[in-house]
Order: sequence, then C-alpha cells, then structure tokens
Amino acid sequence: MNLPQCSFTIGTGSFVTEYSHSFWLALATGVLCTLIGMALVMFDCLIPEKLKAAFSVAVDSEEEEEGSCSGRGYLNSANV
Repeated sequence: MNLPQCSFTIGTGSFVTEYSHSFWLALATGVLCTLIGMALVMFDCLIPEKLKAAFSVAVDSEEEEEGSCSGRGYLNSANV
C-alpha cells in the first residue's frame, strides 16, 4: 500500500506508525464475520426452512409447551 506514514514528533525525537500483525488479524476477523453474517441473512431470505433445520429451531405446539413446564422451581438447599 502506498499510504503516507504518520510521523509523530515529540521534542527532538519522532516515531513513525505502521500496521502490525494485530491490525491485519483484526481486519481479517472483521471481514470474515461480515461475510458469514451476510451469508446467514441471504440464506434466511432464500431458504428459511433449511436454515431453521440446520440450527434446530422448531416451533412447538402450545400443548407441548404447557405440558413441559411444571410451574415449580428448584430450591437452593443452602437457603432452606
């Protein structure tokens, strides 16, 4: 890249900034996460049924939801 380097001068000393490995790692991670996010949004619009199956997102009936919850909580034996 032909970008001008920033030169900071403090008194008689100066230093020049440059891109290190941390910058490139953060940039690659950001680009990868953006691409994966865009792919998920695209798949959700195009094939939502297969995406729900892949992430095991199923819509249960209301009868099963009512029967699965007993309405009782667990007591902590230390506070009894």
